[in-house]
Amino acid sequence: MTESKKSIYRGNNRLAWVTGAGTGIGRSVSSALAKNGWRVVASARSLQNLNSLREEHQPGMILPIPLDVTDCNATGVAVKNIEGDIGAIELAILNAGTFKTTPLSDFSVDEMMEIFEVNVFGVARCIRSLLSTSRRLKTIAVMGSLAGYRGLPKASSYSASKAALINFVEAIRPEAVKRGINLSMVNPGFVNTRLTPSYIPPILGISPDRAAQYILDGLEREQMEIAFPKSLSQLIRSTRHFPDDLYYKISRRFV
Repeated sequence: MTESKKSIYRGNNRLAWVTGAGTGIGRSVSSALAKNGWRVVASARSLQNLNSLREEHQPGMILPIPLDVTDCNATGVAVKNIEGDIGAIELAILNAGTFKTTPLSDFSVDEMMEIFEVNVFGVARCIRSLLSTSRRLKTIAVMGSLAGYRGLPKASSYSASKAALINFVEAIRPEAVKRGINLSMVNPGFVNTRLTPSYIPPILGISPDRAAQYILDGLEREQMEIAFPKSLSQLIRSTRHFPDDLYYKISRRFV
């Protein structure tokens, strides 16, 4: 197996960087990678969450680095420090994100900008820093959402941010692949985390650990898009071809 085709399931002390690693999907992905032999630089705003994650694993497998991805300078410094002091990043999972319910009655442009700062520009800052600094980068996974394909009622700003990410990744992927970097878009359905909308019944969601398994399986196959669960992703995709009257008749049930 060549270096570019090394298995995600055999970390062999290679270095991964996961943002938004303190809770939810990011925490589960970090744990799964560490259990597979990756050293994981785990970033999030909460050092307490990162330290508790570190304590769940063997020494040296989880390396906490607090980071707010809305801070442009801090993001660049973090990547340079990782590459200079810890090692070369081979896998980056850009998971940091936020969700806020934004019903039309309370719609705020300022709040929309805050969501885009994390979900879109935070990812862009990380990618820019990785491309300019990383020496052995092989894989970047960007956390999107199935909500990026069809607007999620009461979540206009979130849906718009994820739609922007999907288009961004589609646009830059050919150039990334030409540079030897596999760029994957991860589009989960409902995952039971603190960010899941309260009006979504937990029975419709999957666990963060299950989501992490989907992600690693997709990265192993170098998929352009990792969308899950399969049945829900197929349903959401199909709604793009629904007549508008039918789609809005369905979506009004959630308002």
